[in-house]
Amino acid sequence: MKVFVAISVLLALASANQSSHQTIQHGHAAPVHTSIHRPHGVHHASVVSQPAADPSDVHNPYTADYKPIAAVHAPAHAPVHAPYHPAPYHPAPYHPAPYHPAPVVHRPAPYHPAPVVHRPAPYHPAPAPYHPAP
Repeated sequence: MKVFVAISVLLALASANQSSHQTIQHGHAAPVHTSIHRPHGVHHASVVSQPAADPSDVHNPYTADYKPIAAVHAPAHAPVHAPYHPAPYHPAPYHPAPYHPAPVVHRPAPYHPAPVVHRPAPYHPAPAPYHPAP
């Protein structure tokens, strides 16, 4: 049973391709087909798109011919550049600062009494001119 599961997983990984097909049609215009295929282990995808409808297809939709759907079986372009390999990164080794304990003090901290806080004077607003005092 374990061998079956292992082989099934390997088979699933080996055949894990990503494919997508999409058809869009606006009103009576000719449909536009787009296909995307990315084989397993490849860093690029092959995209095939039917050209957009020309003006005669849009203005005369009933006599427009439908273009054939393009396939994605052979990519039209493969990347020719070398893959990017960054330079190896080796950070400087970490050396923590040596531990220096705080000096021991054998006398108590000096006493400073708290400052005396007095209550502020009460605020009495002046009477309004339209309310004369009795």
